[in-house]
Amino acid sequence: MKRILSVAVALVMVLALGVCAFADDPLTLDNFGTSGWDSEYDAATKTITFSGAWTGRGWWIGTDAPMTGYEAITIEFEGGAAAAGQVVCEYTDGSESDVTTFAAGDASVTAVIKPDSPCSQIYVQIGGDPQPLVLKAVSMAAKGTSAPAETTDAADSPDTGIALAVIPAIIAIGAAAVSKKR
Repeated sequence: MKRILSVAVALVMVLALGVCAFADDPLTLDNFGTSGWDSEYDAATKTITFSGAWTGRGWWIGTDAPMTGYEAITIEFEGGAAAAGQVVCEYTDGSESDVTTFAAGDASVTAVIKPDSPCSQIYVQIGGDPQPLVLKAVSMAAKGTSAPAETTDAADSPDTGIALAVIPAIIAIGAAAVSKKR
């Protein structure tokens, strides 16, 4: 009986970890900067430094397992965008890239993503003289939902992944208590 209970608890924990891994949006400020050219990203300060106009920095999702099922991504700028620019979503199926512009001073930009096209890369660019761009937050809207609402810094919002991880821990503690009584 203990062996079956142990296997059941282990299975629940593995399933919960799988849910936790996909509970949040696939693109975050923590994994920002995996794509780009002639620019740098400082993860500690969330600052993009561009070396010239129309250089870019963003997320490389990849062509082997491109992202689908999202309709929009909202990127918030700390203190407003330092310069006018754009967000570009590129696809692997030959679809034309989606380009969404923003103006200097804008607090955020919500870029369109074709939900049924495989997105391989999303990046931010600025035009004109290179200005550092400080990111505040990012959120995504899944297919069939409304555009992302205003978001807060990750430190201010609850982490659903951690909340979901508590459930198997409680089950494991309960299972251990039951097995000690027998």
